[in-house]
Amino acid sequence: PWTDRNIQIHAGLARAAGPVLYGAMNRSQHILVVEDDREIRTMLSRLLQKHGYRVTVSEDGRAMERALSSSRIDLILLDVMLPGEDGLSI
Repeated sequence: PWTDRNIQIHAGLARAAGPVLYGAMNRSQHILVVEDDREIRTMLSRLLQKHGYRVTVSEDGRAMERALSSSRIDLILLDVMLPGEDGLSI
């Protein structure tokens, strides 16, 4: 299971990725996380919120479409292996 320690480790890995998430985007921007695995979705959401980003989560393509129609989204983190309609066909 994901713990705060796992999140700290993943946060370190994400920072090592450079400006992708840390620097290139204004921290007030809105990120949509589309992930069917609840633990991964929660971990990503907590990590991004901890760093000041506004985060919306979706568990599938339909929920993603609802989020996109109701909010301005600046970046989508999309799982390519979603049930039903996969992330590549969306």
